[in-house]
Amino acid sequence: MKVQTLLLTLMLLLSGCLGMADEDVEKIDENDMFPDDDAAYFDTDGDGLPDQLDGESTSTPPLVADMDDDNDGFLDSMETTCGTDPLNATSFPDDLDGDFECDEYDFDIDGDTVFNDADAFPRDASAATDTDGDGMPNTLTGESTLTEDLDDDNDGWSDVDETACGSNSLVATLMPVDANGDGICDAVSTDDDADTYSDDEETQCGSDPLDATSIPADLDNDTICDALDDDMDGDGTANADDMYPRDPSKHEDVPGCTDTASFNFDAEANLDDGTCLNAEDVFEMMMNFMTNETWHMSTTSTEEIDGEDGPVDVQVDMLVISAPAQDTVFVNQVISEQDGEEVFNITYLYTNGTVQLSQFYVEEGGDFEEDTVIEDQVLIHHQYMANPFMDQPEWMQCEQLADNSWVCSDSDYFTEGNPDSATETLHQYTCADGTTVMSSEINDGTEDCADGSDEPQYTETYSYTCLSGETIGLMHVNDGEDDCADGSDEAKIFQCADGSYVTFLYANDGGADCNDESDEPMYDTTEISTFDCMDGSEIYLSQVNDGVEDCMDADDEPTYEETEQTYFDCDDGMSYIYLSQVNDGTEDCADGEDEATFDENGDETSTFECEYTGDIIPFSYVNDGMNDCTYGEDEPYIGEEETSSFDCADGSDTIDLSEVNDEYQDCEDASDEPAYDMTETSMFDCEDGSQIYFSLANDGAEDCANGEDEPVEEYVESSEFECADGETIALSLVNDGTEDCRDGDDEPSYDPITQQELSTFDCWYSGGTIALSLVNDGNYDCDYGEDEPYGSDQETSLFICDDGEEIYMSWLNDDYNDCQGGEDEAQYDMGEEVSVFTCDDGTEIAFSMVNNGDNDCDGDEDESYTYECADGSDTIPLRYVNAGYYFCQDYSDESDAQESSEFTCFNGEAIRLSYHLDDYADCTDASDEIDWDADYTDCVYDDAGFWACVETMPDGTWSSEMQDDGGMIVTLTTIEPDSLEEEITTVTISPDMSITSMELEEMDDGDIMTVSYVAGTGGYDLTIDMTLEEAAPPFAVGFDGEAIQSATFECNDGTIIDFALLNDGAYDCADEEDEPDYEEEEVSYWMCADGAEEISLSSVSDGYADCMDGSDEVLTSNFDCNDGTTITLDMVSDDNMDCAEGEDEPDYEEGQDTNVFYCADGSDSVPMEWVNDDYDDCEDGSDEGLGEGHGYGDYMVGAVGMGAGELIEWNGGSLTDATSSDGMDLVLSMCDSFKTIDGEEGELSVGEDCGDDVERWSFVDIAAGNVVGVEFIDADESGTLTNGDMFMISEDLETTEDWNAVRLAKGMAYADENPEVVLPGFTAALGIISMLGAALLVRKNE
Repeated sequence: MKVQTLLLTLMLLLSGCLGMADEDVEKIDENDMFPDDDAAYFDTDGDGLPDQLDGESTSTPPLVADMDDDNDGFLDSMETTCGTDPLNATSFPDDLDGDFECDEYDFDIDGDTVFNDADAFPRDASAATDTDGDGMPNTLTGESTLTEDLDDDNDGWSDVDETACGSNSLVATLMPVDANGDGICDAVSTDDDADTYSDDEETQCGSDPLDATSIPADLDNDTICDALDDDMDGDGTANADDMYPRDPSKHEDVPGCTDTASFNFDAEANLDDGTCLNAEDVFEMMMNFMTNETWHMSTTSTEEIDGEDGPVDVQVDMLVISAPAQDTVFVNQVISEQDGEEVFNITYLYTNGTVQLSQFYVEEGGDFEEDTVIEDQVLIHHQYMANPFMDQPEWMQCEQLADNSWVCSDSDYFTEGNPDSATETLHQYTCADGTTVMSSEINDGTEDCADGSDEPQYTETYSYTCLSGETIGLMHVNDGEDDCADGSDEAKIFQCADGSYVTFLYANDGGADCNDESDEPMYDTTEISTFDCMDGSEIYLSQVNDGVEDCMDADDEPTYEETEQTYFDCDDGMSYIYLSQVNDGTEDCADGEDEATFDENGDETSTFECEYTGDIIPFSYVNDGMNDCTYGEDEPYIGEEETSSFDCADGSDTIDLSEVNDEYQDCEDASDEPAYDMTETSMFDCEDGSQIYFSLANDGAEDCANGEDEPVEEYVESSEFECADGETIALSLVNDGTEDCRDGDDEPSYDPITQQELSTFDCWYSGGTIALSLVNDGNYDCDYGEDEPYGSDQETSLFICDDGEEIYMSWLNDDYNDCQGGEDEAQYDMGEEVSVFTCDDGTEIAFSMVNNGDNDCDGDEDESYTYECADGSDTIPLRYVNAGYYFCQDYSDESDAQESSEFTCFNGEAIRLSYHLDDYADCTDASDEIDWDADYTDCVYDDAGFWACVETMPDGTWSSEMQDDGGMIVTLTTIEPDSLEEEITTVTISPDMSITSMELEEMDDGDIMTVSYVAGTGGYDLTIDMTLEEAAPPFAVGFDGEAIQSATFECNDGTIIDFALLNDGAYDCADEEDEPDYEEEEVSYWMCADGAEEISLSSVSDGYADCMDGSDEVLTSNFDCNDGTTITLDMVSDDNMDCAEGEDEPDYEEGQDTNVFYCADGSDSVPMEWVNDDYDDCEDGSDEGLGEGHGYGDYMVGAVGMGAGELIEWNGGSLTDATSSDGMDLVLSMCDSFKTIDGEEGELSVGEDCGDDVERWSFVDIAAGNVVGVEFIDADESGTLTNGDMFMISEDLETTEDWNAVRLAKGMAYADENPEVVLPGFTAALGIISMLGAALLVRKNE
């Protein structure tokens, strides 16, 4: 280095870079740090040592040259070699270990005493060696960013383990010995085979400590081998005391139910004792309880019955006792008023073929006390009463499926006792590909055949592509079912905030469709309209008439009072009175016409015409408390009349308060509707270039100079005339003096010699023909006026939407967006929108973006679905597809689907496949309506043709709760498939496993109904009183024929005539009241000169101006006759025919019939012209003269009463055994009157106050054909007289006396005197039907 320094100094001297010696300087150099020393000059670091000496120092002692000029710790020679500035203290070389040797020339950069070449980590003083070369030092001697290697030779054994095991941790090939490979070297391991047992344990327990597959036996897994464990099964009982030392579940026998799936599973039991009870067992117990055990049931409900004055709510109490072992059924029903007062009580007690019928009821207007109660108790022997809760064999077809389950059907196709029933297989349907499916799967909406042939197939022109990609027939669009995977074939719906729904298309359409207006955008607007309350306070006008009382005095809401709203016009033509003043005993009209009048015989002479129907009724019927007119206009009507009002701000009008805030402007100044602080932004362009606010368009006032902002209407003629060549012209051009048809046939033509008109005109509707000259002449000559032009005012002004669509001007500002963009409605700066629409992914958009034509939600759910017409001419809302009207020009929005699939009936007929199981028999054999019930697990067919089946356990959720006494409560929860209502059945089981009660809880019209069945009779005596009087079964007859006793009519003078003489064209009564009496109605008219109105011809020239222009009294004016002649107006209506055809005189025709016939039941009256017209105009048919009672015709036997058809198949005895005492007779009698009652099969006719028998025959003789004139039909082929059997009585029947009634009798007990016939129908719609509807499992007992 010194040599280098000398050379450098020499070079600087030779180059002249260094100055001359100090002796050559004439003055002191201020930069010379050593002015007194000729050899020294610079001292960069100011340490008193010169940077260098140029020669020998002249100082004493002599200076020594500085070896570190910048005093940075590095010698100048080092810095020069290492490339840094020796004169700059901030410039120094890299020196990792701080030994002032730059790293570039340092043999030990990190200063760890290990030369760089031998150091694995030359720049980390804490590490030096890395045996396995994995980048991790064997050891670390200080802080370092490196991680010390715990396995220096990378042989998988840690250095610590290798040290402990005695192997070399620096040689990978020298590893510890580990025979069992458990990661623990043999030198230190206590479990050589790693089987969790120590070598010592295995030696004691007898297993191999070096074999992992050899482990000690340990039953309870407590890590103590069995050989050393004193409780090897871990059950807490020592082996010596354990009966089952190797069974942890028991140490002694515990009997009980061991089936974990059973309701009474005993977790403690280990010995199954056969007491397990599962859902199937409980279901079987339930069925047995209902059908075979004795139980009682009672219910209370509220029912509605029809009373004379309308519906009446009554309380219905039911008691049912079932005792199958005694063949006994007890049914009791009590009907009470709401206050608990009984009005009706009926009991059926059936035992061994006898029914004891007990009936108690209150006379009309009475109380349930001794003096007003009618009591009937009778016995009816030899009957059969079905227990409605017991399984009864039925006529039905049952067939077994491949899985051994059964299906059954009671379709009308199957006949009773069908001998082939046990072998038929009619439940299968053969698909087109030859495979089979259940016939009930046909037309069920699911393709069960692989080829889809079990579902209807259609051909149609148009299809629809779902948004999800699939293509379906257009017929499926808007059919109420999702046929597309994404449901895009059905128009969207929008749910209002109140939970109701509207079509999605209506959302944001400019008009609120939801009641809460949530389908339209809402804005944060400020209302500026107010309402002054009576107490001086002020509210917003929008709070008026909103259903909430905001003023202290509630004067912001409408008030009403009840007032009469029906009136009677007095004859003076000016005054009127309330209808309630008519027939009140006081003459309120000046002439007293508001009171009924009568002649000297007491017959009423006054009538009243019903306003809406024209019916004539006696005047005395008015205001009598009963509606005699069809629409009740003969009785006063009391309605609400508003008493509150609102004054418009400009004082121009006063309106009802209910008209305020109703979204309709009733005040001219609009002060009745809320006003808001908002600025209109839309303008309407007038034709002259000016603009008005758009809200002024279609507001009733012309704001544009030319009025084009308001709708314009023009008269458009609708009537046409077809020329001979097929051309069509307006009817107003006919007979106008100008030939408009090419052939001139629109003008009259005449015979050139006789001048008689040759041209005619066909009246299109009335069918007549008139002269062409009468067309367009101002008079209606055709009956329906089609000879005169007609038309209407139609709007011709249009508004063009932004997309080019044209709409009527009258559609502007109508609160509905008729243009797609809504530009037909005024637009306002509404302020900030506060309503949002939530997309399916949870994001929110402004509600005003709904249905705006842009998809703002990622899933497009903010827009309605659309449909593109097939020809591409238009895109319409999907809602319009299959709407019944064409919106596409090519008609492609309506399906033209035609079904191509057929179903072959069992009799060979073919019907549409879509008719299968549509609840209507389209096959004549009803084979298309066979529905199969699959609720059976096994069925048996007997010789009588009956099927008896075991029911399938209902689907539902079973649960149970054990009781402290050993019993249990089992609950079955099912879902009713039609209503989807939940039904809960609770079964209480005693400790001896017998049912003590069952409770059914289900929904009934939204209410929860609970019915309980309790074992036992409930303490009721089921003994029949055999001393009671015997009665016949409750039968009556339905009659279809002509009564044998003819009707008569009494004339005003008391004369009796045959009813057939009424309306026969001849007067038979002295006052002629037996024939119609018609008022004349004029049918001739005259057109006033101004053409504005038409008057009756009889009003012309009558001295009174009936035309507004008075032209009907200008007697010198002309009147044109049909033949072309002219007369003066004073010759019209003068009782002389001056025109050849007499058209100058009035023409009349028969008008309304003023003669009235009063129906027999007093309910109505009809014109006499309606009598004997072969149509029943009176409800009771008395206008057709039908005699009262029975006669020749068809009869049907009908059962009457609560139990008929539901509980009891009433039986009238054998039709073949003449010796049987049970048989009934047909009796002819004379009865004073008849009543109509309701039977099981329809209306029945019953005689009252009947006399002795006229004739009597047994039904055995009648059925055998031994009675001439009576033919019998055993409708159900049962061989006994039953409900629905029929017989016919013809005129061949010979009787010794007159008769008018048919009765049924059993001995001297008449069926129509049975208590149920005497008081029929009162309970038919209640009682047993209500009870059966609630009965447990009754739906399944088939």
